[in-house]
Amino acid sequence: MIKCPSCNHRERNGTLFCSECGAELFNVIPDGVNEVVLEFVETGKRLRLKENREYTIGRTGKKQALIPDVDLSQFGAFQKGVSRLHAILKTYPGNCILIDLDSANGTKVNGERITAYKDIAIKNGDTINLGTFTILVHISNQQVTDKLCPA
Repeated sequence: MIKCPSCNHRERNGTLFCSECGAELFNVIPDGVNEVVLEFVETGKRLRLKENREYTIGRTGKKQALIPDVDLSQFGAFQKGVSRLHAILKTYPGNCILIDLDSANGTKVNGERITAYKDIAIKNGDTINLGTFTILVHISNQQVTDKLCPA
C-alpha cells in the first residue's frame, strides 16, 4: 500500500492518483520498501530506485537496440566516458550490488577500480564513478525523507 502525501489516504501499489484528493502518487514509495537513491553529483539530480530489481546503467547511442534502465545520456554521459551498457545495479532490502559490464572506461567504487563481472557490495554513502561520471548512493532501511529526495 502507498499513502497519499497530501491527505494520507491509502491506495494500492502502482496507483497513479489518489482517489480521495486527486494528488499525484508517481514518486510515492510503498510501505515497507527501503529506498535506494542515486544522486548525480554534477547536477544534483536524484533518482529513486525500487528494491528487489536489477537496473542496467549506461547511455543510449545511435541505432542502439538495448536501452539501459538508467539512461545517463541527458547528463553528458558520452563525454564522461559512460558505456552504452556500463554496469548493473541490483537492489535488495537495505543494500545494493554493483557489477561492471567490462566497460571501456571502467567503474570505480570510492576511488577503487572494480573488476568486471564481479559483484561489489555498495553501502550507503558510497561513490560510484562510471568513467568520470560520479554517482553518490543513498541507501535507507527507512523511507528517505523529502529533504534528501524531493518528489
